Amino acid sequence: MVGIGPDRTGKFHPTAIAQLKEAGEWFAVNGEGIYGTRPREGVQWSEGEKVRFTRTKDGNTVYAFSIGWPGETLTLKTVRPRTDAVISLLGYPQQLQWHMDPQKGLRIQLPQALHQPTQRPCRWVYCFRIA
Repeated sequence: MVGIGPDRTGKFHPTAIAQLKEAGEWFAVNGEGIYGTRPREGVQWSEGEKVRFTRTKDGNTVYAFSIGWPGETLTLKTVRPRTDAVISLLGYPQQLQWHMDPQKGLRIQLPQALHQPTQRPCRWVYCFRIA
């Protein structure tokens, strides 16, 4: 339920229509991290103010949602991927480079091309797949 309804003439406001289209485009890119997933257990459903997590039912894949563009690197303190893990940004065709920093945690490098907002697969919230 999105809480958007028509006016008294049965028409939707153009802003509401644009917002619903944008939400649909976002789900088309990031739905994998939403549909059929579960929150991480306990307090691990979030990290700070800007990151939220889901996971697959079997726990083999974690999705990290960054609220806002994280910059050159996304650092996650509570995720410990396998040494052979593949990390990707949903909607971006290439795997991302990453390493474990003993002090800071998982550090995911974001490609230079994605530093331009027009090159990113979506806006506002970005989903990283860690499998």
